[in-house]
Amino acid sequence: MLCYVSLKLNICAAPYPTDFIKRISQFRLPNDSPSSLKKTFEKKCQRKIIKKPEYEFVEVFQNGMKKTRLIIYTGENKKFCYEYFWDQHKNRYHCCGCIRKSVRAAIYNINEENEYVMLINNNHICQPREYDSLKLFERQKIVRKPDFEIQTILKNGTEKRTLVVFVPENRKMCHKYLSRNFSQQHFYCSRCHNKRHSVIARLCQDDDESEQYIVLGEEAHICDPKPYVSANSSQDIIVDSNDLIFISKTNGQSRIFVFNPKNRNMGYEFSETKNNFYMCLGCHQKRKSVIAKLCQKDNGEFYIRMGPNQKHACQFRKYLLEKLEENLIYPPNFMFYSKKTKRPHLILYCPENQKLCYDYRCCANNFFYCKACLKLKHNVSAKVCQASDGTEFLRNGNFEHKCTPLELKEILNSGIKILEKSGLKLDNKEIDDGSKATEKMEESGFNGTLKNEEDSSVFTELSQM
Repeated sequence: MLCYVSLKLNICAAPYPTDFIKRISQFRLPNDSPSSLKKTFEKKCQRKIIKKPEYEFVEVFQNGMKKTRLIIYTGENKKFCYEYFWDQHKNRYHCCGCIRKSVRAAIYNINEENEYVMLINNNHICQPREYDSLKLFERQKIVRKPDFEIQTILKNGTEKRTLVVFVPENRKMCHKYLSRNFSQQHFYCSRCHNKRHSVIARLCQDDDESEQYIVLGEEAHICDPKPYVSANSSQDIIVDSNDLIFISKTNGQSRIFVFNPKNRNMGYEFSETKNNFYMCLGCHQKRKSVIAKLCQKDNGEFYIRMGPNQKHACQFRKYLLEKLEENLIYPPNFMFYSKKTKRPHLILYCPENQKLCYDYRCCANNFFYCKACLKLKHNVSAKVCQASDGTEFLRNGNFEHKCTPLELKEILNSGIKILEKSGLKLDNKEIDDGSKATEKMEESGFNGTLKNEEDSSVFTELSQM
């Protein structure tokens, strides 16, 4: 019995030298040995060690992802073989045809001279496969230059890379892939994606990093190829500092005015969105996106870059520096009122005629929106800010009114209650330093009194209610 225990401990040790496997495979237990020990002994004897060239590892691509297959040959001519896949949970290779029986293999001394593979439970229930007909080679669709091209584009304010894969029969036609957000190495065909069909590709590099290549996924395109547009004709549009003016704002959105080369009194006005990207205000009103990115050279000079296919849908605007620098509204050009609601309302007088006005309602984050323009699906906004002395003023939005001004009397006679202040809670980001606000308000005649009787006409009418 002690002999049996010693034998069992030696059997359980792994990996085994080759000569040990040969010797122990010739050993036979007595017929009266315990059945459990017999099963353990038989199971361990099924293990076999093989060395190259009896096996090899093949890198394949499945759905654009690199994977490794272990190929174990059944003869010297290497015509037939067994194919193993890697199981990362058990750190073993499994036979692709014997998954239920769990025929496994383990590799030892990887990439060393004494590297070998141990076959575990080598009793296959599947038949050997013909090496040349393995499906793994059908999945490898590798494209090398010049049969593909990587282009950098600017789309919706974000830099993205586009993959162009040429049609082999006609290089004037191609399929275009967009890069996925999470990676610059993975691409997908957007036109097939819109048809709920996934066609992907992956950008890879040789081991020596000398050359890049593309691995296509298994799925074929269901969309038609498009005419190829060269990279030279797709270059970004660059506008130098001589053709634009940049106005930085600490409180609010910075602006860029791009001059018309033929008439520098006219041009396009851009407003900041995020991360140094700016949108054309005129095109935004027409529900078209024209985006520019603000860049800076090493010498501090500003310039903007735009995508090659972006075209303005709006007309040139007149260049007004004062309007670009400040877009603030001070008392007494507006007032707040209450009308049986928790949030206040806003009346903004027309600059040309203070008997006419625009009616605003309060939304989130202390923004007010013109009620009539909202009905026209057009956002005209104003935000309440506060000077250091506590006086409230407005920061006007980017867009002009599309609605017709209202008669001030109609709003005043509708049962409203005039408020001295908005009553909104303003955080520190909405507090101005007060110097410029105080100066502007004094110019408007607001320091507790009014300059003349004309300016007081509105308040005289309110006092008579």
